[in-house]
Amino acid sequence: KRADRLIESILAISLGYGESKGKKDANDFSAAFTTDLFYKNIWSPFVLQYTEYNFASGIDIRSQTGAGIKYVIINDADHKTSVSVAGIYDYTKLVDKPGNYTNQTTRVSVRFRTKQILLDNKLEFSFTSFYQPSVKNIKNAINRFETNLKIPLSKHFSVNSTYRFIEDDVVSVGRKRMDTKLTFGVGVSL
Repeated sequence: KRADRLIESILAISLGYGESKGKKDANDFSAAFTTDLFYKNIWSPFVLQYTEYNFASGIDIRSQTGAGIKYVIINDADHKTSVSVAGIYDYTKLVDKPGNYTNQTTRVSVRFRTKQILLDNKLEFSFTSFYQPSVKNIKNAINRFETNLKIPLSKHFSVNSTYRFIEDDVVSVGRKRMDTKLTFGVGVSL
């Protein structure tokens, strides 16, 4: 995360791997980059780029590029809540059928995010949800939400737990449309 007086930029990267009964069951990578202009204001425009690979769903690559506007409902240092709406171009290429399928669609992305710092900075709770219906057919939607609990150990280190739920509208044949993941990890802040 980098912020100055006018612009805030955030780069987030996630890698995951999982096995079930000795066989690869999950392998995923995602990277998100957002830039908000006038991010300290109640209303702020932003641009975004999201890239994903997901073995469980058979997604070889998903790229979402777009722009939108964010409205901050609660803007307190310890309690921040916002909602945003963006128009995004979604390019998805699947590994298997339906036939080395490539899907290009325009979506609306509605995001709700809250971050609460509790117990004198000893616990941080955050929740983010996305609803991304296709403009052509609102029934074809991606739903995802993520809940994160973070316990700071020092200024630069923390332990955390994340629960993630994803429901994709199109996946490779025989792959998971809905997936959940519970992870535990360590965080480093610079």
